[in-house]
Amino acid sequence: MNNFTTVHSDTKNIYLDSRVKQPLAWKIFLVFFNLAGWTAFFYAMSTLESEDVKKAIIPMAFFLTIFIFIIGRFTLWIIYGRESLVISESSIRHFKSFGLFKTNETVIEINNYWMYGFDRVREENNKEFGNLYFFDHDKKDEPFLIYSTDIMVTKETADMLDKKLDDLHHTIITEYIKTKAPLN
Repeated sequence: MNNFTTVHSDTKNIYLDSRVKQPLAWKIFLVFFNLAGWTAFFYAMSTLESEDVKKAIIPMAFFLTIFIFIIGRFTLWIIYGRESLVISESSIRHFKSFGLFKTNETVIEINNYWMYGFDRVREENNKEFGNLYFFDHDKKDEPFLIYSTDIMVTKETADMLDKKLDDLHHTIITEYIKTKAPLN
């Protein structure tokens, strides 16, 4: 796994852009698997007798649903998958791209006491990989999960994000002090 993640920021936001990077052999296998599935579907449809078509509609619709929405989407994710996050002091905006289509951008409002964590999943080539989890607090001050990344990132990326979050908090506090603190 060689997922690629960039982290950069300005004074108001932190931008995290992750891309799926799978081996070429895995991508080729998925493309051939999709081609074989579509070939089998069209062959089955072309060999049906006219009276058997009514009986085959439900199984074929089920096959198409599974094939398009699960296997096809997974293939597009492995080949073109991209996850983007924009983190600000009051919200997390995110969307996923599958190459041919992308999900709508979702905005998650967060309060001042939110936090995040890195959950190590595995280690490859002396690099730790894991997912990022973002938490907010409810009215009873109990943490609850508001977002987790789908693309695993390295521990170094999580550490870089941690530094950017510290810088973002420092910038926001400094700006608040400049605008709200009384002048002597």
